[in-house]
Amino acid sequence: MIPRMKKFFTTILLVFTPVLTLLAQQQDSVITEILSASVITEGNITYKVDRTTHFFSPAEVKAARDGRELVATIPNLLIDKQSNTLATLAGKKILILINGIKSTDTDLQLIPASKIKKVDFYDVPPVQYMDMADVVLNIITSRLDTGWNGSVYTRVGQMYSHADVALSRVSGDNKLTVNVGSHFNHKRKVWDEETGEFTYSLGEDEYQYEYFQKQREWGNQYSGGVAWLNGKPGDYMFQVSADFSFYNNKMERNRDIDFALNGLKGTRSGVANNDVTTLKPTFDIYFEKTLSDVSTLMADVTATSYSNDQNAFTSETGAFEDVLDLRTRKNSVIGELVYSYAKENRTFNAGYRGSFGFLRSDLAGSGVTNVRTGRQRLFGEYSSRHGSFSYRLSLGAENNMKAGDDGFSRFAFSPTVLLSYRLNKRNMLRLRLDSETSMPDIQQMSGNRILIMENFYRRGNADVHNSTGYQTKLMYSYNIPRKFIVQADAHYNHTADLLYDAFAQDGNAWYLETRNAHLYSETGMNMIVNYLPWNWLRLGVDVSADRQTIKETALGEAFSDWFFPVYLNVSAVWGDWSLSCRQTFGGKMLDGLYRKGLEKVSYLSLTYNWKNWQFGAQCLFPFYDDEYSNETVSLTPVRHVTQTNLRTKNREFGFTISWFFQRGKENYSAKSLENSDFDSGVFRF
Repeated sequence: MIPRMKKFFTTILLVFTPVLTLLAQQQDSVITEILSASVITEGNITYKVDRTTHFFSPAEVKAARDGRELVATIPNLLIDKQSNTLATLAGKKILILINGIKSTDTDLQLIPASKIKKVDFYDVPPVQYMDMADVVLNIITSRLDTGWNGSVYTRVGQMYSHADVALSRVSGDNKLTVNVGSHFNHKRKVWDEETGEFTYSLGEDEYQYEYFQKQREWGNQYSGGVAWLNGKPGDYMFQVSADFSFYNNKMERNRDIDFALNGLKGTRSGVANNDVTTLKPTFDIYFEKTLSDVSTLMADVTATSYSNDQNAFTSETGAFEDVLDLRTRKNSVIGELVYSYAKENRTFNAGYRGSFGFLRSDLAGSGVTNVRTGRQRLFGEYSSRHGSFSYRLSLGAENNMKAGDDGFSRFAFSPTVLLSYRLNKRNMLRLRLDSETSMPDIQQMSGNRILIMENFYRRGNADVHNSTGYQTKLMYSYNIPRKFIVQADAHYNHTADLLYDAFAQDGNAWYLETRNAHLYSETGMNMIVNYLPWNWLRLGVDVSADRQTIKETALGEAFSDWFFPVYLNVSAVWGDWSLSCRQTFGGKMLDGLYRKGLEKVSYLSLTYNWKNWQFGAQCLFPFYDDEYSNETVSLTPVRHVTQTNLRTKNREFGFTISWFFQRGKENYSAKSLENSDFDSGVFRF
């Protein structure tokens, strides 16, 4: 199957590359990163091949306190009251752009709802964002008056407290933004609980390891940033930004253990501690130049540095003690250059992105390890329409490498073919075919290790390499504007060389390490329904059924299982009062060789608005405990079963206060490149 798929995507690349070149040379070609394909309007929504564009009624604008509340009225979006962020029903990763510039929830809150002209909702992200998010939102605003904008948000709760302050000043062609934030996970007397069992063999010895575990995590996080933007619409745009983050996270774990070796039983106690301190500064420079009425050149360079100090300790009475004293320094540079040409309703853009990382890992007692990685990508994208039929073609060529004697250099194509056909104003069919690659985390390729119990380690694997995934999806949508929307799909996804945690026996010990599986696949369906029976009530549900399969080696046995996640959201508004309820249900998902229970989301939130203030009360898991279980599949040489109760979340109360003022200009910009490095280089404990 995999060779046939590779041959199929290679054929697509060879066929369409000359076609794209020819189209780019035509007078009426369109080259831009904000695609404009099939455009059909129904009510407040405009449909395109890869996105929907949403416009808002005067009543919707009047009811929203700020820009984020207005955007959250789009079907499949909501404000997650637990994290205070914009989210989808299923919790997919969202990238927010404001006039093309990567932004945050706080930035969106600074914009008055009346200044949002429209929102482009990409459920198939443009090619330059495909490896960054599942959904891309581009919020288009009108110009505001010169002045100040600001917002303050605070939460005080039993489990965590949070505070954010943001301020921006716009004057002429300049905009200055400053933000600071803090987050505190409290060290509570309430501990999360877990019962578990390990069963495994070493040589002729049989081990059984049963435990009752109590664990708690706490720490603090501080962040801040400043950005300066200078530009003239239709001429140039220049932005410089600097951000910093500081994290100190701690973990404490106690175990009561019943241990048996070849039937001989005994009892032990175990402890584990993990203390990680991370400092992360980031510096970004962006420049855009309008070459003509139809062409633009954009460049972006991002430099990130992670400094991690990690101290971990594990022990069991009468058995072992192990210490991890690790200092890591990870530096990365990401550069991107994109040329865009736009005219009428056809689009084309082409670019290059290079990402280079260097990790220096100093493990006490083991010396220094250096890991260098690189990822380079060339891409092009074209879209157009012919009547009710429209299409988008994204073609990419990517090289992933790791330097050194145990390194690798692997080349892969990453094309996307998106076809759509409009049946009528309310019904639309789309077909999506794509491919993408994933690199291991830099610590997964290191030589570091820690003892997690007797004869059992977690370690890195220098031989692990990138994986390649292929996706086929048939999508259907039905829409009655502002009333009822259904989105459904049938899909088949498979991943070659899947990155997963494997059990490896080496000498007289077992090791849990990252490896590449021969094949992983998902076959199933997904449906999202949004229903507004009345103006004051909104119901949303996201339900899936997936058959998941993993095969470790080409000659090995495959394991398959079903996964049925359900995500539910209900919200109601009466005047200045609003009530929202979010629940997650689901069975077990296949994560490598584990069948893992879905960690749930459950809360009730009540808020009251008064002028520029909002007061809120929240309760997490008000109806049931946050419990789930994990277990290894039948193929594994080690059996591991756990039952977890996250007691720190059960019936947790929190109170929020937010205040904002909006009196400023959102300076027009069209920054269309944004890069970041999220791999911190911390060793996974």
